[in-house]
Amino acid sequence: MGFIDKLGLKLTVLTPLHIGHFEQKARQGIDFVYYSGTVYWINSDKLIHQLARVNKLDDFSVAVQDRTFDLADFLLTKLRLSGSALANLLGSSSAYSCASPQQIKGDYHPFIRDGYAEPYIPGSSIKGAIRSAAIYSFIKDNMKDSQWFETAVLSRVRRNLGIGGPARYGSRRYEVGDFLEDIASDFKLGDMASEQHTDLFRAIRVADTPLTQTDIGIAQVSIEGMSARAMQQASSRSPGLFVECIKSSEKAISIAVDIDFCLFKELATHPAYGQPSLGEYAMRGISNATDLLTRLLEFCHQFSADIKKSSKQPSPGGDNLFRLGWGTGVHSKGIMSLIYPHIGNRNLEQERIVKLYRNAGINTFPKTHKVAIAPDGKKQSLGWSRLEIAGAA
Repeated sequence: MGFIDKLGLKLTVLTPLHIGHFEQKARQGIDFVYYSGTVYWINSDKLIHQLARVNKLDDFSVAVQDRTFDLADFLLTKLRLSGSALANLLGSSSAYSCASPQQIKGDYHPFIRDGYAEPYIPGSSIKGAIRSAAIYSFIKDNMKDSQWFETAVLSRVRRNLGIGGPARYGSRRYEVGDFLEDIASDFKLGDMASEQHTDLFRAIRVADTPLTQTDIGIAQVSIEGMSARAMQQASSRSPGLFVECIKSSEKAISIAVDIDFCLFKELATHPAYGQPSLGEYAMRGISNATDLLTRLLEFCHQFSADIKKSSKQPSPGGDNLFRLGWGTGVHSKGIMSLIYPHIGNRNLEQERIVKLYRNAGINTFPKTHKVAIAPDGKKQSLGWSRLEIAGAA
């Protein structure tokens, strides 16, 4: 371990930004309760304590087994609470609460939070987005070297898809995320134990950033560009989709970054990489950690500029743009868009290749996109921000 440069980034949120465990759906009336303009995220221990105090725990145990159970209705009918009394009890039974401009009807997804129920931005989310942008820029700038492009990229993608041999994933569908991790692994950027010693990005640490002073709100989300049939199916499953998000603000969020420049430089010239290597590509003309971080952000900003050109999504203007969080859907697909036109030729099963890619949702930047809908009907694409160097910490 060499000398650690302590640097900083500043993230300015331009459109609603959501980061969370999206595979976990919250259940209305049990996991969370909406009442009088506020969403309460229920803490089961606190709720049990409050119900035990008023001798309603047995009633609750019976009522909660009903699929239509709603905690707010239960408190209204069994405890005969309303107004401020009901709000106070919900507050006392909650891990946290969040103001909502409208009634929550449908799926609800909270922002990622720590063990103290405080929201934060995981450093891994920012680091992962930077990593994706670096891979994108590396492939884009080097794909003119046809021999390298064929050997380092195309042949490996064909292998993973099962073209010319058994598929790496067997009968399981090859997802877009699988592709990104494959490419990262092939460039020695994966997190597998056998590759940790050559992982460039282990020389860079992005700290988790608490959001205790940041305005977290709730936004209704709509998926634009879906077919009529897909929209009908989605509506039948859930009448709406709501997410907790960081609201747009002119106030920048400070993010700490530690860089072991000597280690990065050593890994950049590691013999496992071959020629050309992503590490050497990132290190061209670089002599210190600040310049390295500047270079990595240039990759991010160029990637975002290409996203704007290739997508029909509305996006903010200005420089130093950065895409982060759920609903962006561009990182792995953006990289794949570079490779898709070159993967097949007359000697391969062209139609099968096209079908495989389209089944995985890989073609170009996403045709569908998610937008936050404000109470006044205004729509904004999710996850746009501005990322800049803040200087030495």
